[in-house]
Formats: sequence, structure tokens, C-alpha cells
Amino acid sequence: TGLHSLEITRDTEIIGNGNTRLIFEKGASLKVKDAVFSLKDSSLEQLYGGPSDIFQNRLIEAENARLVFSGAELICKDPNSAVCVSAVNSSVNGENSGISVEAPVYAEALNLRSAAAELKNLRVVVISSTALGLKSSRSSAVIDNSSFRLLGNFVRALEFTDSGFMLSANRFIAENPAI
Repeated sequence: TGLHSLEITRDTEIIGNGNTRLIFEKGASLKVKDAVFSLKDSSLEQLYGGPSDIFQNRLIEAENARLVFSGAELICKDPNSAVCVSAVNSSVNGENSGISVEAPVYAEALNLRSAAAELKNLRVVVISSTALGLKSSRSSAVIDNSSFRLLGNFVRALEFTDSGFMLSANRFIAENPAI
């Protein structure tokens, strides 16, 4: 617990025992640049981000990187707004993993910009006034056998702009708590 912000610039693999939890201190996050980061059988958590604007608080920020998740849980909770994973010029491979994001104003599980994602058997839960599962801009996404559960006033499971995508056997659930 209480991990400071980390910047990974070399290939790194974290393998847990299924009960391994890495918890960042308030305002801290993980940045992966020009490297491969792999998280297996572990959870990575950011329970309270720091004061920021709507797009600043991120659990993981990847630039020219490759993110690999297997049996992993990514958990983000912020008092304002949060993006759990942001990938720019990167790739994201997730399998048998979960992403949970909660923030009162805006919450987003995955943000892809000029990136590629392959997601299989992924569980995504986003709770916010404005909740978004995956946002893709000039990217590609293959999503298979995954579930997106969104609770909020304005929800979107997937948003694609200038992107290619392939979807198969997915579940999308939207709930408005005001109703």
C-alpha cells in the first residue's frame, strides 16, 4: 500500500498469487513508456486521485508501450473524474481480467489513441454521472466475450472515432440510478 507514482521504462512483469494487491497513494499512478508492462494474477488500485481537471487522473498511462493483463484487476476510485487506462501509440492485451472505475463527475475505463486493443473475457464496471467503457480514436479494438456494466445518467459502453473494431459475444448493461 501507499505506492508512489512509478514510471516504467524497461520491460516489467508482475506476477501475483491471486491475492496480490498493489495500492497507490493519493494522487499517484503508473506510467509506462517505451516498454512492456505485464500484470498477472494481481490487482492494481488507485483509490483516490489527486485534485485535477476532468482528464488528468489516470491509474495507468501508456505511451509507445505494450500493456498485458491476465487474471488482473484494475480498480480506480476518484473524488472527481478518472480514466483507468490511457494508451497512446500503444497496445493493450487483456484476458480474464476486470476494470472497475468510480467517480462522481466522469469515469472512463479505457482510452485508446492511435493504439490497438485485444480484449477477451474482460469485465468492465463504470460508475459515474457520465460513464464510458472504452473510447477509441484512430485505433483498433477486438473485443470478445466481455461485459460492460455502466451505471450513470449518461452512459456509453463503446465510442469509436476513425477506428476499426470487431465485436463478438459481448454483453452491455446500462443502468440509470435516477430511475
